[in-house]
Amino acid sequence: MRIVRRRFIGKGATKTGRNGCPRSAAVPGPRRLPGVAGVVCLFVVLVAASRESGKFTVSFTLLADIDAHRGGVRALATHPWATVWASGGGDGAVAIWDVRTWQRVVRWTGHTFAVHTLAFHPGGKLLASGSGDDTIRLWPWPAGAPVRVFRGHRSDVRSLAFSPDGRWLVSGSLDGTVIAWDLRRSTAVKVWPAHANWVLDIAFRPDGRVLVTAGRDDRIRVWSWPEHQLLRVLSAHRQDVEAVAFSADGAWLFSGSEDTTLRVWSAQTWQLQRTLRGPNSWILSLAVEPETGWVVSGHEDGTITIWQPLRRQQPLRIVHRAHPTGVLAVAALPDGVFVTGDRGGHIRVWHLHVYR
Repeated sequence: MRIVRRRFIGKGATKTGRNGCPRSAAVPGPRRLPGVAGVVCLFVVLVAASRESGKFTVSFTLLADIDAHRGGVRALATHPWATVWASGGGDGAVAIWDVRTWQRVVRWTGHTFAVHTLAFHPGGKLLASGSGDDTIRLWPWPAGAPVRVFRGHRSDVRSLAFSPDGRWLVSGSLDGTVIAWDLRRSTAVKVWPAHANWVLDIAFRPDGRVLVTAGRDDRIRVWSWPEHQLLRVLSAHRQDVEAVAFSADGAWLFSGSEDTTLRVWSAQTWQLQRTLRGPNSWILSLAVEPETGWVVSGHEDGTITIWQPLRRQQPLRIVHRAHPTGVLAVAALPDGVFVTGDRGGHIRVWHLHVYR
């Protein structure tokens, strides 16, 4: 693991702090991080000048650039208590990172191919990982062992979600099936063909009564839970639907696609409410900031886009070249901080701040 040192550029560098580290009005003072050769100062980079957006100003700041995984950062997940976040890589490893220091706490191995998806249990004591080795591993947190291994898919496990009550784990695979796992019995209780081909993402509505699946067939399917009955097929996208996420209150569903659009659906009537367009690049990942309702999307060309999808038709902020390669994963942390992972194996930590 390597924390990259960077110089501060752009607006906001107002003073020089201790140890020669710059300070910014946009973000807290620099952190001191353990490095390979002792303690080093992490420099802060303002990658985009502030932008006037109506009656407020948006600033967007890079806090850290972490060389995290070989073979790309394929998955990110935030612990429900927001004390740590997890990453999964093309190297088959799962890593846990401290939210305060951005240091890796532990690294777990066991998968024999890339880790495509991660999900924390609502109770915070389990982390599930899905892999290209067709298996799911359940890692106790913080112990990391003993590990339970679920087998049932015939191809890569691409998506995972725990039910809000914590009883069930649901997995989606490139074999086109979805499997519901009973965590108490560690068994599969339902297997069904959800899409004509790959299942790319899944999400539970926060009330636990609905599950949605997204596929390579350009469709989103809405299922009753726990009955597993198909309620609706949403077919507005024109290419693969890579990511789906609900708003914190469960009123809205957001979907991102290779057709480059972000779409907003009512999570009650399932009617399309808005189609939002930003960068002309595939949307590969989504995260919803629960307090503000901002949606952050990661794109194939390395762009990150911040949206206020219920208020604005246009993006709140577009950060071109936020990563040198495609942004495969996004996760939200408290206080306007979020993390993104790219094909090159780097995790970047960002701070988004709005000045009224």
